[in-house]
Amino acid sequence: MRDVVTTCVLHHPMRPVKCLLRALHSLDSATTREHHVEVIVQGALMEGAQLPDPKLFEHIRLVYHHNEKNLGNAVPLIHSKERFLKTGHQWWAKFDDDMSFPGGSWDLAIEALKNEDRLGEYNCGCAMIAVPSSMWSGVPRNFWHENREGKVPLLRWDLKGYVVRDDGTPPRYTVCDFADHGCTVFKREVLEAGCAPDERLFTGGCDFDVCFQMLEKGFKSIHVFDPRSAHHHGECKPYNYGVIRYDPAQTRRAGNLLMEKWGVEIELLTNFSGLSAYAPPKRKRES
Repeated sequence: MRDVVTTCVLHHPMRPVKCLLRALHSLDSATTREHHVEVIVQGALMEGAQLPDPKLFEHIRLVYHHNEKNLGNAVPLIHSKERFLKTGHQWWAKFDDDMSFPGGSWDLAIEALKNEDRLGEYNCGCAMIAVPSSMWSGVPRNFWHENREGKVPLLRWDLKGYVVRDDGTPPRYTVCDFADHGCTVFKREVLEAGCAPDERLFTGGCDFDVCFQMLEKGFKSIHVFDPRSAHHHGECKPYNYGVIRYDPAQTRRAGNLLMEKWGVEIELLTNFSGLSAYAPPKRKRES
């Protein structure tokens, strides 16, 4: 098996090309390994828009794939997975076009996976470079599900996640049951075991489903705290992005499908009413 990383980037043409350019520059320094990057363009480009020239990047082999329509589902990720399995590469990664992270981040994520292999306590299948906003909250707001014990956090952190170093700083990573896949590298073994996005789910909601599949196959996830990634959501959100990505009917359908497949209810999905579900609580004015 070749120690090579293949990264899949989904680019929504509704987003500014500068967001994709920043993501690709970030990936250009992500690893010292051989690095193949495929950008899947989800629909027709906006008038006058031009994709970044692959020659701009020194350390990645960049190719583009195009879809005529942006259906918002996970089919492009399935195609990327199938192409990856035809290679002899060891690592497959998913990177959103509104993300960025420090140089060497893929190498550090892979080192976390290899470290857990050496320790032998957990069989970890993926490592996510966590976003600062969810760094120590433990459970993103409203992300809960029902199980036999009642309502519990969707992210169930292991005790090692709360251990600090001797100098009082947080751990570099922790092992958990679920990880968001916006900025994540996977072992080849996870995909060979059959874990894959469900084409009936939209690209955001398929993360939960893949994690359930991984748990069923005996894989846990890793959240990497150091380094951190950045989510440029506001800057890269076009005028109609929220209408497509957060359509309540589509989101609730994903919640119902996860209930059907895994017998759990994810409140944020099944009771989703629109973008207001993501809005922070309003602060009271000081008297």
